[in-house]
Parts: sequence; C-alpha cells; structure tokens
Amino acid sequence: MGRELVFRNPGEDSKNDRIEALIAEIVKRLGDAKIAVLDPSKDGPEDDSAELKAAQAESKETVELAKVPDCQSQPAQPKNLQGLDDQKRALDLWLGTWGTIPRWNKGAEINFAAYSGGYDKSDDAVYAARQLNRAALYWNSLKVGVTFKWVGRLADAEFVLGYGGDQGNTVARAFFPNANDLNNLFVYKRAFDADTKPVMWRFFLHELGHVLGLRHEFARIEGGAVHWGPDDPLSVMNYRPEAPMVTAQDIALTQAFYNYTKADIDGVPVQVFVPNN
Repeated sequence: MGRELVFRNPGEDSKNDRIEALIAEIVKRLGDAKIAVLDPSKDGPEDDSAELKAAQAESKETVELAKVPDCQSQPAQPKNLQGLDDQKRALDLWLGTWGTIPRWNKGAEINFAAYSGGYDKSDDAVYAARQLNRAALYWNSLKVGVTFKWVGRLADAEFVLGYGGDQGNTVARAFFPNANDLNNLFVYKRAFDADTKPVMWRFFLHELGHVLGLRHEFARIEGGAVHWGPDDPLSVMNYRPEAPMVTAQDIALTQAFYNYTKADIDGVPVQVFVPNN
C-alpha cells in the first residue's frame, strides 16, 4: 500500500474561483484594503541572492534573547480580517499530528503571500514579509525537498502572512501541511520587540519548519508525535535562550523525511499533500 496522496478540495470550482469568491465577500464586508497583499516585485528585496548571503552570514551568529518565547494556540483570523466569522484551523524533530504524518509531495513549490494591512505600524508589514522571505530563501538553499516562493496574488498562495496582534510572549505561529485552500502564518507583537525584531527571520525558520511538517523538538510532551532521528537540543524546532537556527541535523533529517517512500512511520500513516498554489 502506497502513501496517501491528497489533492486539495476536489470539485468543479477551482481554487482560484473559491479564493476570488472569498475575496469578494471580504471586500463587501470589510473593504478592499483589508484583503490587499504586498507585491514582492515592489516590496521585496532588490536582490534575493544578496539577501540569502546576508542570512547565511548572520546564521553563524549566536543571538541571546531577553526572554525565551512561548508556544500558544493562534487566533482564527489575522488582525486585518477580524470581523469575519471565526474559522479555526488545526495547527500544531518530531513528526505527525495525532493520527497522521502530513507533508508535501517532494519537489513541491509552496507559495506564500503577505497582507499589507493590520499591523500597528504601516512599515511593519513590509519588514515582516521580507523577514519571512529571507527565511524562505534560507530553507530553499538547504535543498530539503520543497521550496518556498513569495507571490503577489492571494489566489496563487498556499499561505498568507498576517499580523495576529498581541499574544503575550509568542512570536509567530504556523500550520502543518493540509488540504486547505489558504492557510495563515501569524506574526505577533512579540516579534517586533528589541531582542526579536532584528532576528525575526530566524523565528520564521522555525515556523516554516512546521509548514514542512516538523513538530517541536519537545513534542513528546505535547503528544501525538512520532520521533524522527536523535534528539537535538540545538534544533531550529526547539526553544532556547538564543534565536533559532537550522542545524546540520535538522537539514539531514528533513531531507530524509522528504526522501522517505514508505506508507507509514512507526505505524503512523504518511499523508502527502499536493499544493494547489
């Protein structure tokens, strides 16, 4: 029996149709500005290769934090879309989400967009999006099996970056591979503090680890996870007094995860999702 291959929401309507209908409803209820996204050709860095080189140089630095961030559940909607009915999404180097081990098909490109509104300061949206893009470029350079790409159209995105407001000591929150038309990746007020803002992209490395299907290094405590490889206290999926960074073991285990071809891991079925960007 092979791995389960999941295509998103089959039916007559395309993802584009569904997202355009959602956009029309949001515009009707909240206005055009609430659903606007940034344009990477205008709001992104001038040179992605230079951005990656800067990230690679900074990755060698140890950055102490004023306080180790917490992990909490996310709100249902980003700040710019609050006012809509809640539509909670299940979120959560371990693997699995209580019954299955989700991941993307190997070779997939995962597109993301970034809302331009909802932040406390107007320039925070561009800053956060560029930091997420830097993290995406860094993961891409590691060749773990899938890549990320910043796009300027919501209907072309697998997920969208939005501001989640004040969630105490939580910096950001992501999701696991799934069949939703559009997922949210949240960045919170804590990410803009003096100790975290300069290294925000390193927290996005952690969140993109979740998007890839990785659990917290301490997932044995959270439950519903399958152990994958030896313990790594320095893993990007761990919480420490220093800003997160991808380790050599993180790279090797993520590559092994995406090269894995069996139907299950320790009896837990592997569920492979095909993005419909």
